[in-house]
Amino acid sequence: MDVILSMPWPLQPEAEKSFLMRCRELAEQGEERVFIRCDQVSHPSTRVLTLLLNMARLAPYGPTRWRVIDAGENVLEALRLTGLDHWFKNETDEEAVA
Repeated sequence: MDVILSMPWPLQPEAEKSFLMRCRELAEQGEERVFIRCDQVSHPSTRVLTLLLNMARLAPYGPTRWRVIDAGENVLEALRLTGLDHWFKNETDEEAVA
């Protein structure tokens, strides 16, 4: 089953906490096809990257096959530069198309 979560924007502590708790629940349930929609995220702030890093730390049962969708090029570039693209695929990755 595909699960689509929208990253909260603007980021507020309570919204971040709820979002991360939902991600943790999905990871523990073994959900493999989770799409993180980033269409409202206007720039890859430190808080955005920290939230994504915290999601990546849910491994080993965590988001190795999760996808980032509807993200701006600046967010995708930040994922590449920080190495977070190893955890989160995006729509242009071959695996995402399969």
